[in-house]
Amino acid sequence: MEKHHTSGPAPHYTLGLEKVEIDDVLDACGVVGAVLKAVAPDLNTRSAARLLAEATRLEYHNEPLTRSILVEVARALQRRETQ
Repeated sequence: MEKHHTSGPAPHYTLGLEKVEIDDVLDACGVVGAVLKAVAPDLNTRSAARLLAEATRLEYHNEPLTRSILVEVARALQRRETQ
């Protein structure tokens, strides 16, 4: 079994029709973690999702790809709350 090792730029991943840089995904995950850590323990998942959506609208309005990733995370949190 051959193993091929490549060097060069990080691979591109796709979400829908967009190409996504791995750094954008990692940045989005970092923001999600920071927001969720800041949320008081008595808040439910829906409140955390709302807070995340509001934060992304204000802080990432000039970064549409990062914002769309974070919005999808917020929607997933809301769906999880309703299950």
